[in-house]
Amino acid sequence: DGTDTRKLASITGARVYCFEPEPRCLLENMPDNVNVNRCALSNKRGLMTFNQSDSPGHNWTYSGSLLAPKNHLTKHPHVYFKNKINIPVDTLDNYCQEVGITHIDFLYMDTQGAEYNIFEGAKEILKKTKYIYTEYSNDEMYEGQRNLTDILKLLETYFILDEWPIEPSNVLLQNMNTL
Repeated sequence: DGTDTRKLASITGARVYCFEPEPRCLLENMPDNVNVNRCALSNKRGLMTFNQSDSPGHNWTYSGSLLAPKNHLTKHPHVYFKNKINIPVDTLDNYCQEVGITHIDFLYMDTQGAEYNIFEGAKEILKKTKYIYTEYSNDEMYEGQRNLTDILKLLETYFILDEWPIEPSNVLLQNMNTL
């Protein structure tokens, strides 16, 4: 709903690049230091299917993903995924090259299981990224979702600064090459 984006944008001197494929997420009236991109990030460019989430009594929930739901269906049975839409996707490497981003101080991700795919499409910019804060799950909530061990193997120059392992699990990583 843009809450996290607004919090990050309130940091003095911050420039925030927001990627949000869910059309029901209202991101109008963002601060001037926020670039809103109505697409998803992944390991390829083009169009992909986005699984929208809903729940009885709610307009929508925050569980939509490029990956199809798996264990999410049993762990959160009140959330369902009946609607699929095609959305544009890009890689973080391509986006950064196109807009002239040469480094990232802080990468914040809440991508409902698609973290690994995004990291695969960001290999160059991740070499120049200081910190990553991301959700993860060691339970395959979405089909093909990779666990934290797999993510850390891919991000071989990063180490865990802090971890919150209770679902939804989060981890703060630092790139040892940017120390």
